[in-house]
Amino acid sequence: MTTNSKINSFKNVSIGKNINVLHNIHLDKINISIYQRTIQHLEEEIIYFLNQGIQLKAQGTSENIMETFKEGLLGKQFLHSHLLNDLSMLLKSFEVTSKATQFRVLLSCIETDMCSRFHTDINELRLLCTYYGPGTLWLPEEGENRHAYNSGEPNKQIIQNPKLIQQANTGDVLILKGALYPNAKAVIHRSPSIQKKGEKRLLLRIDMNKPLKSIS
Repeated sequence: MTTNSKINSFKNVSIGKNINVLHNIHLDKINISIYQRTIQHLEEEIIYFLNQGIQLKAQGTSENIMETFKEGLLGKQFLHSHLLNDLSMLLKSFEVTSKATQFRVLLSCIETDMCSRFHTDINELRLLCTYYGPGTLWLPEEGENRHAYNSGEPNKQIIQNPKLIQQANTGDVLILKGALYPNAKAVIHRSPSIQKKGEKRLLLRIDMNKPLKSIS
């Protein structure tokens, strides 16, 4: 993450080295929770599946999703998968935090910039973990111009203070509030720019599997 001694004083973030910090996403002023961690024990599998260009998708209950991912991750190179265990742990944590029963999960090798504009997601909660490559960029309230964002302005106007742009570390687990979370300011964030640099990411994304609602 961007080196900044003020990060723990930002009003909209809860950050820590215990996974329980993710539950703080439900606090009124918090719109992003970050579980900081190291993932060296996953490195061998991460590199293997990154080089395989893995693309796994599943939806349904956590049990159904893990069965699909088990078929996709085991039997190719590894009899036992630390990455599979990590996915299961994060899905269970998100299930407890979101109180949802149905999910959409993506584990994918990414080679494009995906969302280059700072934006909010049209959902309630989303979990992100970048297993390889640069992590998600996000804005503290002190660094954003919410009016410019709501008016459809480009990044240059949305960013109130470029020095306050934050970036998650590789391996960190993020839960983000989206625009459908009740009575909340969704966190403004974007994907890192990797395409021109020829970089890759291995990204995990978990969403609550609920019908999208219109936003008035």
